[in-house]
Amino acid sequence: MSWKNTHFLPEEVSAHNTDWDCWLIIFGVVKNVTGLIERYRGTDLIDPIVREAGRDVTFWFVDDYRSHSEVTVITNDLILCPIINSSASVKAIVAAQEKHPNIKTLLHPETCVRMSALPFRLPDEPYFKPDIDWIPQNVNNKLPWWQDENYNVGLETVRPIEVRVTNPLIKRTATVKVCVEDTVHRIMERYSAYNPEFDSYVVKYLGRTLDMNLDLVRNGVTMKFNDFVEDFIPTLLLHYRKKISPDKNLQ
Repeated sequence: MSWKNTHFLPEEVSAHNTDWDCWLIIFGVVKNVTGLIERYRGTDLIDPIVREAGRDVTFWFVDDYRSHSEVTVITNDLILCPIINSSASVKAIVAAQEKHPNIKTLLHPETCVRMSALPFRLPDEPYFKPDIDWIPQNVNNKLPWWQDENYNVGLETVRPIEVRVTNPLIKRTATVKVCVEDTVHRIMERYSAYNPEFDSYVVKYLGRTLDMNLDLVRNGVTMKFNDFVEDFIPTLLLHYRKKISPDKNLQ
C-alpha cells in the first residue's frame, strides 16, 4: 500500500520515540528516520531529532509552495537585512503530499548569506560559513531527508474517531479508535484485537453491506463531528459470511 493511503493515529506515531525506533511528523507526513539516525550515529546532528522523536517537528520548516512575507530585522537601531517569515500551517494534512518543506532560514546580519534559523544543525543541512573558504554541501543535488519520500511511511490522520463494532451472533460490542480516512478493511484490522477472524464476516451499516476498500464517508456512513460535544459514534454490524447448514447425518 502506498504511504499516501496509510494513516496513523497520533498515539501510533508517538510510540516510536527512541533513537532505535524514531518517527517524526512534518506537515502531516509521517517519516521513519531510524535509518537516518543510524547513519549519523555518534554525531551531534541527530540530537535534535532524538529529542523530538515521535513528535511533530513542522515548526522547524517552511513550505516553499506557500507565499512568504518579508520582514525586517532591526538591531542596534540599524536595519540589517530582511528575513523570511512563513505562516505555514502545522496541520495542513489534506495536501501534505504536495508540500515541499525546507528548513526555516534567515539572512546573516553581516554577510546577508542565507543560513538556517534553527539553533542547531540537522543531517543533510548545508553549513553556511561566512568566509571565502566556504564550500557548499549537497553539491550532488541529493534530496535532504525532510524532502526524501523514501522516509515516508504514511500520513497523520486529520481526525481520530471512534467506531462501535457489534457482533449480534455472540452479542458483543467493541469500540475501536480509528482514523477517519481508514477503509473498512483497515478498521476491521484494528478490530482484530477483539476478533482475529473478522474476514469471516460481512460488515453492514443500517442493513447495507459496506465496501471494504472504501472509508466510512464514501460508504455513506453517517459521520457527525462537533468539537464541543461528544462525537456521534457509528455502529457497524458483523454478519457471519458462511451459512450454517444442518448436518447431513442427522435425520
